[in-house]
Amino acid sequence: MIDITTFEKHALALELLRRHALIAIIHEVTGIPNKVLRATYKKMHGRSSKGGRPIESTKGLTRTLKEYQEATLFAVYFNTVNAKIHEDQARKVIVAFDTYKALLPGSRLDFSGMWVIAKEMRAEIISLLECRCGSAVLINAKEDLDDRCLVCKLRY
Repeated sequence: MIDITTFEKHALALELLRRHALIAIIHEVTGIPNKVLRATYKKMHGRSSKGGRPIESTKGLTRTLKEYQEATLFAVYFNTVNAKIHEDQARKVIVAFDTYKALLPGSRLDFSGMWVIAKEMRAEIISLLECRCGSAVLINAKEDLDDRCLVCKLRY
């Protein structure tokens, strides 16, 4: 007999596949074999999944100013969801991802990139601070930034 956690893992895997998460991430979270996940992805999306491992660091996601701004915005959403929702971490990233994409559908930041940001925030590798002007500042996500937002950094 199949227990409920098996159904929950498969349901979570389908949610992640629907959001085009990397197979490596889905396998890490659910434990479902990569071969099964790849076949399911192909059936759902009509093409093979993007291969490889996720980017290992937020620094790889914040090379340009636009990428840094998008990563900061997602970090704000994730921080809010993390504080208000009492679910597992994967579901928190899904809620933050859906909110982010609903408000910024043209963003190039994908689920796998957001997964890395959330993972580094949980590990306290990166963090959000508030600039003296009230804007959010993502710390340690980019080599050359300090605790001021980009506008204040140019002004002072």
